[in-house]
Amino acid sequence: MEISLPVYLICLGVLVVFTAWVSFRAFNNWRQPGARSLGFLMLSMTVWSGFYMIEILHPALSGKVAARQALYLGMTLSPPLWLGLALQYTGIKKWWGERNRIHLLNIPGLIVFLLGVTNGRHHLVWKSMSMPAEPTSPLVLEAGTVFWGYTILAYAMIGAGVFIYLLDFASSQKALRIKNGIMLAGASITAVVNLLFLLSDSSPAIDPTPLSFALSAPLISFAFFRFGMKSLLPLAARIVVDQFRDVMIIVDAQNLVTDMNLAARELLKIESVPENASIFKLFPQASLLKGVWDKPDAGMKIGLKNENYTHWYEARVIPLSKNDRELLGRVIVLHDVTGEQSLLKAERRRSQQAGSAGGDRAKHRG
Repeated sequence: MEISLPVYLICLGVLVVFTAWVSFRAFNNWRQPGARSLGFLMLSMTVWSGFYMIEILHPALSGKVAARQALYLGMTLSPPLWLGLALQYTGIKKWWGERNRIHLLNIPGLIVFLLGVTNGRHHLVWKSMSMPAEPTSPLVLEAGTVFWGYTILAYAMIGAGVFIYLLDFASSQKALRIKNGIMLAGASITAVVNLLFLLSDSSPAIDPTPLSFALSAPLISFAFFRFGMKSLLPLAARIVVDQFRDVMIIVDAQNLVTDMNLAARELLKIESVPENASIFKLFPQASLLKGVWDKPDAGMKIGLKNENYTHWYEARVIPLSKNDRELLGRVIVLHDVTGEQSLLKAERRRSQQAGSAGGDRAKHRG
């Protein structure tokens, strides 16, 4: 199926703007791990799409050839940048992470790009580059040995990146798997489209690969900015919170329980958090907290009977808000003060006994 040229060019223009914006945003957050890799990956997409648009629109052979040689930089660097991002995003980068060795992955692509720039002398990348029948069309190319050789290496890098994501997907907690799935989808779309274009005997005159960036670029950038790089923080946070003796229950804006720590599960005698469970049904005593429901600085003591014994807790309800405006939910924290209450009662008894003894002695003297 032929692609409508005006629609294709409009989409390319939008993609150039979008990928350039994502690249700028990534470089603007360059201190964030992996941000520079994402920035360069998006920049390579910008170069690929932008110069391919110039190649199509330029009326002269020399201009089309120059644009093809320039876009080849984005084409050759996209696979190693994708692999580098995969290594950083999943945290599987041991040797590669030392002394910025991850940039070594880009060396083959840079060499092949330079061969593309000097192709007129050796014709190793393209055997021939000729003018199309229609001026507003891309070049008619006959690929050379280096082109096909690097294509194999490029897909090996893409395959390695996919394999890394699959390994991390299998070893990750269920809650963290979605980010790997999004990254996999983003890369797979472009890889499959490009592979079908290269291997098809009846390929369309226009390469659909840059158009696939319309799906892959938003997915990759969303996964990165939404979930960030793999970190031990979520796992460490879960372990640390479960070690707390305080009961912690998290509810959303609709007062549905979304999570709780080990102390809370033991208090409620459940193994896992049920779905769509209201805090007031799962933990009826929570109704006692309505007096401090919207008062983060206030606290109150509540007694919870456990068999024949009453445990006393200092209760607080902490609101979770976005930008101090939008309420996302609340954290209910119950601090066990049973020991303190017992000491206070014992102290009161001693005071009462001392007072009674003093009164008896006074009567005896009288």
